[in-house]
Amino acid sequence: MEYEGAFEWVAFCPRRGGDGGALTRYFGRRRGESYPDEGVGEAVKTRGIECRQDDTPAWIVRLQASLIRTLDRTHDVEAVVGELRRWLRRLEDGDVDPSELLVTQRVSKRAEQYRYETVTVAALKRAKWKDCALEPGQRVEYLVVDDDATGLGRVRLGHESLGRYDVGWYRREAIRATESVVSPLGWDREQIQRAVSGVVEPSLGEFG
Repeated sequence: MEYEGAFEWVAFCPRRGGDGGALTRYFGRRRGESYPDEGVGEAVKTRGIECRQDDTPAWIVRLQASLIRTLDRTHDVEAVVGELRRWLRRLEDGDVDPSELLVTQRVSKRAEQYRYETVTVAALKRAKWKDCALEPGQRVEYLVVDDDATGLGRVRLGHESLGRYDVGWYRREAIRATESVVSPLGWDREQIQRAVSGVVEPSLGEFG
């Protein structure tokens, strides 16, 4: 790593499916920087986690920033999970603006060239069905409305009328983003899922 200034702390996310922290996925609290009203601004350096990825929905970006701020303030994983619960409650109650849940993906090939039927492929096929087929290099914007459906019904395009969304799909994405925040402290996705479902996890106490 190159020197990037003074930090109060830095958290390295474990490699997916492996041990040890990855130098390509981390976040750290910069010394002497203040938080903006929302988000993390220049107060936190992030690399490789969801809030830095172009395809992450705005709601997930805001959620992850809130979780990082909670971790910085409390140094307690349980407090982070409590914050996640509050965000999930709004999601499950239908109180999230669907436009904040839009996924934006850069197209690398035509729909028929993809091997697996992902939600992105469903969006590309829907765009073609709507007579606005996308070419490689362009971006597709979509809302996941029913991940269990088949074909074009899984998504709605960003320019279509947006209403309901697939709570389960976005809940999984929220838990995935949370895992990036708490995995440096030993928590994995299954522990987060149990905790938000009401199963009590032992406290890891404070760090630092």
